[in-house]
Amino acid sequence: MKTYLFKIVLYASFIFVCAFLLDAGIIKVYEFILDPVGVDTIPVSIVVPHNPKVEEEKPLSVKEQIIAIAETEGFRWPDYLIRLAACESRLDPNAVNINSNGSKDCGIFQINDVHGISEDLRFDVEWATKWTINKINEGSQGIWVCDSKVRSNPQKYEQIARGL
Repeated sequence: MKTYLFKIVLYASFIFVCAFLLDAGIIKVYEFILDPVGVDTIPVSIVVPHNPKVEEEKPLSVKEQIIAIAETEGFRWPDYLIRLAACESRLDPNAVNINSNGSKDCGIFQINDVHGISEDLRFDVEWATKWTINKINEGSQGIWVCDSKVRSNPQKYEQIARGL
């Protein structure tokens, strides 16, 4: 009989503590029925730690990735990169274009295969952004058809980037 009473007190204490922690928002409780002694069913809870104030990290958008990489690389014109990518691929890291000469452009910056770079790298946002930054720093931004478009009408490509 003492064991049975001990179990009841233990379960009641557990439920009280769970109710307190649940009310405080510290845990989430998932209830189910347990029949530990074969006499009566007792509601039992699975306790899962929960902190509603800590949101799960969302993956960065392509725009956010470009800005973060530009900052890490010390690149002064992240807005230009975003407009260039918006013009070239509509910020789609999986964009592909087959040119009339049979060459293939891949990724957010539509890097052409004439540069001898694997498709895996050209589809990688971080790698493609760093490569593009290096080309621009070398003064080779003219390899992108969109360079002149972005420079002549930056507002248009800013709007496109904002809408994506």
